[in-house]
Amino acid sequence: MRSLDGDGLRSANFENAQVIEHHDRYELRISGAEVDQRLVEVEVTGQRLSVSAPGGPEGKFESSCSFALPIESETIEARWSNRTLIIIVPKQKPKRIKVSD
Repeated sequence: MRSLDGDGLRSANFENAQVIEHHDRYELRISGAEVDQRLVEVEVTGQRLSVSAPGGPEGKFESSCSFALPIESETIEARWSNRTLIIIVPKQKPKRIKVSD
């Protein structure tokens, strides 16, 4: 388990954010105890994932991370479980290219 600040993964503001790296995916867990779940926005651009929601002392909770390995942005899933936002980010599978004669 890693925090969002290590190994090519960067973030800010959301407390207790964690990344669990599996061989085929990343699993992000972000505590949302003080966040209105209906107002959370998850956005992906390239290899960067951002999460934001209104609230907190600065008026907005924000967190983002950049992944060292390519990700499958079209199949990212997000759900709430016990006031924790869980985001599943599949890693991109390598492509095999057939070499012709």
